[in-house]
Amino acid sequence: MSDNLHDTFEEGIRDNAGHLALAGALLAHSQRKQQLQSLEASRQHQAEIAKTEAQRLEIEKQRLELEKLKQQAEKDEKEAVRLLRVMMAEVGADFEFLASRGQLKGTPQGVRRDYAMAVLLSKLALVRSRSSSLSDLNDLKELSRLENLAEDLVTKCFLGTHPLQVAKNKWHELQDWMNGMDRLEKEVKQACAVVPDPTAVQLPAKTELETRLRKLEEFAAALSGRLNEHVSHLPADAAANGVLNPELAEQAQLEDLAAGKQASRADAFANRWKRANADLSQSVNASIAKLRQWQDKHAEHQKALQTLAAELEQGHLSEAKAISNTLGQVRFAGLDYKPVQDHEALQGACSGLAAAKRGAAARKVRELRVLYSQASMQSELGQLLERHQKRASAEKIKALVLAVVLIGLVAGFAKVMEDNHREGLRIAAEAKAESERLAAEAKAKAEAESKEHERQMAEAKAKAEAESKEHERQMAEARTKLEEARLKISRSLHATNVGSMVNIFLNDGVCQNYALVPPGSFTMGSAPGEDHIDESSDENQIQVIISQPFWLAKTEVTQSQWESVMGENPSHFKGPNFPVESVSWFEVQRFIHKMNKKNILPEGYKFAMPTEAQWEYACRAGEKGRYSGGVLNEAGWYGYLGNSENKTHEVGLKKPNAWGLYDMHGNVSEWCEDWYYEILTGGTDPKGPSSGSQRVHRGGNIFVTDYDCRAASRDRRWPNTSENCIGFRPAIVRVQ
Repeated sequence: MSDNLHDTFEEGIRDNAGHLALAGALLAHSQRKQQLQSLEASRQHQAEIAKTEAQRLEIEKQRLELEKLKQQAEKDEKEAVRLLRVMMAEVGADFEFLASRGQLKGTPQGVRRDYAMAVLLSKLALVRSRSSSLSDLNDLKELSRLENLAEDLVTKCFLGTHPLQVAKNKWHELQDWMNGMDRLEKEVKQACAVVPDPTAVQLPAKTELETRLRKLEEFAAALSGRLNEHVSHLPADAAANGVLNPELAEQAQLEDLAAGKQASRADAFANRWKRANADLSQSVNASIAKLRQWQDKHAEHQKALQTLAAELEQGHLSEAKAISNTLGQVRFAGLDYKPVQDHEALQGACSGLAAAKRGAAARKVRELRVLYSQASMQSELGQLLERHQKRASAEKIKALVLAVVLIGLVAGFAKVMEDNHREGLRIAAEAKAESERLAAEAKAKAEAESKEHERQMAEAKAKAEAESKEHERQMAEARTKLEEARLKISRSLHATNVGSMVNIFLNDGVCQNYALVPPGSFTMGSAPGEDHIDESSDENQIQVIISQPFWLAKTEVTQSQWESVMGENPSHFKGPNFPVESVSWFEVQRFIHKMNKKNILPEGYKFAMPTEAQWEYACRAGEKGRYSGGVLNEAGWYGYLGNSENKTHEVGLKKPNAWGLYDMHGNVSEWCEDWYYEILTGGTDPKGPSSGSQRVHRGGNIFVTDYDCRAASRDRRWPNTSENCIGFRPAIVRVQ
């Protein structure tokens, strides 16, 4: 091949910007897809549990952000496809040029062209690794054509080793060379480890420092030759003067991109080359300089210790303190730091003189004069000891004068004490007589108080007995009333006529009314012809038998009834006769548990949530239409072009169904006992699945359309959910 082929490769193949732009576009596209999936899942979850307008606005904001990300992802995907097509066009042009030439082997020029061919093959492999972005069949056909052309070119024009294998072998040689550099660097680190840490306090002796310095200098002298020898073994056809062959570097980068690697082999080589030419030698020389600094520091310490000892002997305290400060905390092995200890002891003794008592101060001054006998009286130490000796003498004179004065005072005090003693005996006799008189009076008073206390205790006992009898009478009356109420409820529960009613009185005179729901059978689910019903619907019809009569609250539980039992009101729309809402399935179970603990029902009955089958059976009241009574506007409150005005209303204002039950459609949706399942459960007294994640609520509410208020309409929520449109009505059922 001519040299013009090499120029063509230089201009058309070595285009780092192209494949780097492609890799960046594909990475951004992948990241945005993941972000889209995460945001979509979060938005759907929050939409199900949103309770306030602020949450709905936040969800709408997230939806707009999601749309924006989708548009950007589509733009990134188009850009990635465009870059892939550009790269395939470039590779195709280079292959066509190459096919018009002869064999490439056997010359240094041929080796470089092997590298260039390896670049083309790596580009083609990168396109193949990102081919999932190519949805156009023509692009995929072009990619297959280029791969076949590449295989033919390698077979016809490169009769030696495969170009990619040539590049791979050369990189093995370069990697061996870099591994050798790493081993040299490890030796350098081990050799430089003999330098003491700058923050060290305990340092080696002078001879040890000299030995370390000598060995490190010998290592530095040998290192230069070893580095030169290692550099000379660098493959000349792969790198020159530390600069990698461009095609070889680009082929490695393309191969790393296709494999999804972040590290750059070219950067790793450049780093080793830099250390080979300067860094390692500089590191060793710097360590040698530090060792010499430590040797100088050792000499400074040795001289400073001698000077400190001399200054202490002369009593020069300021000079000794300055020298001790220069030594710091560093200690060299083999040096005698006793002068430092003596200086610290002397400072402590001088500080203690000011606070010492007279005798102790005098003794300490004598000891220091003997210890530092060479210190003159004019020195700082001599003047300090003289001041404290004079202070001790002055305090001794004051003590003698004070002793003389005290002796006189003691003599006068003794006479006064004798006179006081006689007077004290007289006063004591008078005090004793007065004490005996007061004791007699106190005894008489205590006896009178004791009798009064006994009288009061007798009265209190009589009063307590009377109150106890009254309490027992009231309890007996309460038990009688409870038995009468239970008997009355029992008689009501045995009624069989439709329209029969049971009244349950709660606290504070609040009453709940329950209507009889007779046994029977019905078709549960949506009738043929209702909107949106298909094979995937969860409202497909099934036959159900209700074998036992039960009693269902005539209205949804009101806020006054809830507060009478639970002692608080969680509702959003306030009003004593408004339905209670913002209660979860679990909170409703607590309400029913407290109702059963009142023990107001006769044996064999209990309060419970209605099952989903019981609820729909009671709602229909023997009818088969979408709404009991036929007209939703007369039977319930609903939203969206309805009559609710997006707020709840007092219970019982609308028309009841045939069995006397109010608000079975709309106002608030009502919790049921069952776990939700897509397929309705039929048969006799069905109770739904035995487990699940969400509980059923029925009847529609003030926020939904008339379609969602149908007798067959189903909905569900997590049992810990509380919303301002979900309430409940309890039932009285027979214990199974």
